[in-house]
Amino acid sequence: MPRYGRYDPQNPNNTSAMFIYQEVPLTSSKMNRWNGNLAAAFELLHQTGARLLAQAGPAVITARDDSPLRVTASSPPQMTVRVMPGWAVLGTGFAGIAEAMTVPLGGSFTPPGNAPRIDLVVLTDQGELEVITGLESDPPFAPEAPGDTLALARIVHRAGADRILDADDGLHSYIVDIRPRLLLGEAHRHASDLRPSEPPDGVRQAFSTCHVFRPGTLDVFVNGVLQARDVDYVEDPGRRGYTFLKPPPGHYRIQHRYVIEYEVE
Repeated sequence: MPRYGRYDPQNPNNTSAMFIYQEVPLTSSKMNRWNGNLAAAFELLHQTGARLLAQAGPAVITARDDSPLRVTASSPPQMTVRVMPGWAVLGTGFAGIAEAMTVPLGGSFTPPGNAPRIDLVVLTDQGELEVITGLESDPPFAPEAPGDTLALARIVHRAGADRILDADDGLHSYIVDIRPRLLLGEAHRHASDLRPSEPPDGVRQAFSTCHVFRPGTLDVFVNGVLQARDVDYVEDPGRRGYTFLKPPPGHYRIQHRYVIEYEVE
């Protein structure tokens, strides 16, 4: 096993690159070995940092405030948004932007013509901002973010809207913050709700969670027994609840637990 980040004579890609004083010229093989050492050290730094900060999961790095990578309305409001500077953990690497940027880059959002639509603002693992455009529907459904991106916000559009606001005023398009936060350990914060608000009655099959849960973290229990995903129940597409394949009887006890992806106000 290679020993990343330090000299390892057993690893041909991570060997010593000691230089001789005033050595001229330097051979390409020696420079390549030196480059390999640097690459190994930075790979170790990235992997260690990502796992210490967020267990290699996606998370916005927020040490003192809540502004990094936050999506806000333009000033004055129009059909664009602003993304604040900041950094995030994506997989075992880091990506971010150094200054506030306007999205869409070089253009503006086109409002839907007939029905609402939800777009996503995402950060790629290359540090670029992109917009994932949804489909018009009533009710609207948010598109899925590609696997190599971090979803920062949903833009909920109303038909014919001419501006995007920070909050819903019932008339215009608005922003929903969905950043996975790393603020005082919140990147992996478990939900406090232990059971759905809907009681079982022998007919109901759909039950809700208070917040949107992170994919793969939802566990559902019936009378204290862990249920099998896709066998006993299925997760809702919006990850805000779940549906049993057979309705639980009214005297049963339904419980759940999950890790919050983002809070729903």
